[in-house]
Amino acid sequence: MNGKSKTVKLLEVAAVAMIVIFNRGIVSANETVADDSLRLKLHFDENQGKIVKDAGPYANAGEIIGDCCWTASGKLNSALKFNGKNSCVRVVDRNGALHISDAITMEAWIRLEDNSGKPAGIIDKGIYSQRSGYILGIEKNHAKFFIGAGPEIYPLDLRSAILLRPGRWYHLRGTFDGQNGKLFVDGKLEAEGSFKKPETIANVSDGLVIGGHTPKSDLFNGMIDEVAIYSKALSPGGKTADK
Repeated sequence: MNGKSKTVKLLEVAAVAMIVIFNRGIVSANETVADDSLRLKLHFDENQGKIVKDAGPYANAGEIIGDCCWTASGKLNSALKFNGKNSCVRVVDRNGALHISDAITMEAWIRLEDNSGKPAGIIDKGIYSQRSGYILGIEKNHAKFFIGAGPEIYPLDLRSAILLRPGRWYHLRGTFDGQNGKLFVDGKLEAEGSFKKPETIANVSDGLVIGGHTPKSDLFNGMIDEVAIYSKALSPGGKTADK
């Protein structure tokens, strides 16, 4: 193989790698995450069993609760389908990786199954009433992003302008850099807000829930794929929604 052929081959491999990364919604085309900021990564590629493996460095696997169903029709490979009645994934923070205080990014691909508009957690480690923790969710078919810095501080509670329609995939991403919060849908900035001064996220001792606010409340009806949490604020990322 001559030098020109080698160069072409390397470019083809790099292009394929970028397509895979882009579709997973991990990072944008101009962004890399090469440090230890990845705190949780659930690909939902098992397609069987009751355990969801954490592909990140902290190995905080998730346990499937209730009647979740595996489906091969995920955004990328398989995904989990939640019934909105008794199903979620519970992640126990065994090593403090999900106790994130200074900055955070949460993201997931979701596909709603109904137009009920009821609130539901997508990635949830927060308590609204205590103004504490962090939540990425939906309400009235809009995406929501919540950051709580404690009972005495008014929280960031952002909602997307776009209405999420059933039957199509959306990439949600919420970021917080210590003072400023942003909510993106399919890479587009939908809402932003700021604390008056830098604040830290108030820790919640409860475990993290995927597909609900708790295992018994605000349960999601639809599919979730490619969940990730980072301890830094990343750029928009994501892919345009299906047409």
